[in-house]
Amino acid sequence: MNHFRFVKIYSSDHGHLSGKRVLVKKINGVTVSGIGNAYVHIIGSILYKDGTTDRINLALNFDEAIKEQEGKPAELIVPDDCKIKNM
Repeated sequence: MNHFRFVKIYSSDHGHLSGKRVLVKKINGVTVSGIGNAYVHIIGSILYKDGTTDRINLALNFDEAIKEQEGKPAELIVPDDCKIKNM
């Protein structure tokens, strides 16, 4: 089950990603949906709290995932010092 609106996970169900780390091994291109949403395709490893790892394959609508939407927190937390200012 996918718990996100702007992150699509294509590998097995990893549950909630909160508190877990994803190591990006390869950015596998960008696609644009029919309604204009751009998705970055990522292949990597997920590190669980117990120290085990698993392969993860996901597509990320980065521009939307970092925004608060309708009073809900962003799906992807980006520290302020990493955001581009004045755009």
